[in-house]
Amino acid sequence: MNQRCWQILGIEPTEDQQAIRAAYRGKLPNHHPENDPGGFQLLRQAFEHARKLAESPFILRSAQDAEDDGPHDEGTPQLEQAPEPPPSAAEPLFESMLAQFDALLNTPETRYQPQSWHSYIAQLDQYDIALIDRLRWHLLDRVYHSACISTDCVRLLAERLNWRHRLNELEQDDAARMDDYLDYIARADIFDLSTLSSISLPAQVETVAFFRHAYHLYWNEPEWMLRLLLSNPSVIYWPDCPRLMKQLAQWYSLAEVPSETLRDHCLAQLELDAENSDWLYLAARHCALLQDNQRAFDCWQRLYQQEQYAQAEQGLLDWCREQHPACLPLLIQAFDRPVYPAAAGISASSDKQDYLTPTQTIQTLVRWGEAAQFN
Repeated sequence: MNQRCWQILGIEPTEDQQAIRAAYRGKLPNHHPENDPGGFQLLRQAFEHARKLAESPFILRSAQDAEDDGPHDEGTPQLEQAPEPPPSAAEPLFESMLAQFDALLNTPETRYQPQSWHSYIAQLDQYDIALIDRLRWHLLDRVYHSACISTDCVRLLAERLNWRHRLNELEQDDAARMDDYLDYIARADIFDLSTLSSISLPAQVETVAFFRHAYHLYWNEPEWMLRLLLSNPSVIYWPDCPRLMKQLAQWYSLAEVPSETLRDHCLAQLELDAENSDWLYLAARHCALLQDNQRAFDCWQRLYQQEQYAQAEQGLLDWCREQHPACLPLLIQAFDRPVYPAAAGISASSDKQDYLTPTQTIQTLVRWGEAAQFN
């Protein structure tokens, strides 16, 4: 009987479930499901196999004796299953529901489809509470170790199985870890993952991992890190999702990475809603990044006239510096809008006259300083 599970876990054969669990947790960081799916699968199989052996001391001792007598099969990656007592009447149903859930997770057409998750949950509702109780933590364990899963879909199952309110059934460490995971799935997917159903499972995982990484960098890290990710040559599927396309336009704008696709998308959105200040800004930014100067100027000008948008001022100044540098001083002065108190009723000898002396705003002075550094 194959005893490689103990070698993989790095421990001697034991009946101590705590020791097996501790060894499994210790090995997890080296075999993350996203970075090493094959290693993780093998580690998970070793863990489950060791637990089954430990549950039956007789099987464990027999396995040890057989291991001493027989050679190791080092070329076999899969773990053999230990013999189990005859299953109860509910056992085939339990295994069937787990197998159906595994199929749901591993089938590209169903993995990110909420309707498929609803159908599986509807099946659960047909069975008694005893079966649901057996499945509850097995299903949580499966979604926890699934790479790049849909949080919108997992929340459907979390609500049905009441994971949050039954965490006290788990050991303290496991409960704390799963509590953090439930906080994570409370956040919505960054885009509609069901739009990925037409591509293969590895491509789905790679796509979701890439966009989640970009999302994290956009909100939490310096912009140069996002620029490094987006400018690095890579092949990533962009699904037809309006919510994602707007985020991509924002990410590429902040990172200052030019994209003709995103420029055209922003201009197309402006044709649908010409007064939308968000799309005006994004269109101006992407036109400027691609040196599409006339359209960049038109967008900056419309944005300034519409809202006196602060970034539109800077966009017009940058455009003027590149295209008509001789006019830059006039434009800087035109954007200067100091606020003076009303002069009416103030005598010429009043101290308040000091505040009526024409001056320039701090922002204008900064712009003069920046302009002085250019030839």
